[in-house]
Amino acid sequence: MLKKHWPVITLGLVLLAGLLAPFADKSTAPGFYVEVLLGGLMAGVLYSLVALGFALIFKARCCWRLQSWWYWPG
Repeated sequence: MLKKHWPVITLGLVLLAGLLAPFADKSTAPGFYVEVLLGGLMAGVLYSLVALGFALIFKARCCWRLQSWWYWPG
């Protein structure tokens, strides 16, 4: 199993080392890295919500277009 998933395990170890490096080295403030991590997560959540909104709007337009064949407003 280790032979099959070695890229994923290696990436996980590298990311873990990158997250723990500021705490081991006292040259930079670890709060900065936590702030950047949380900012990135919040930006990702906002992008996903915008994409979900676009998907819902386009689905609703498709249904409205189908209904407009039977009912013409105006």
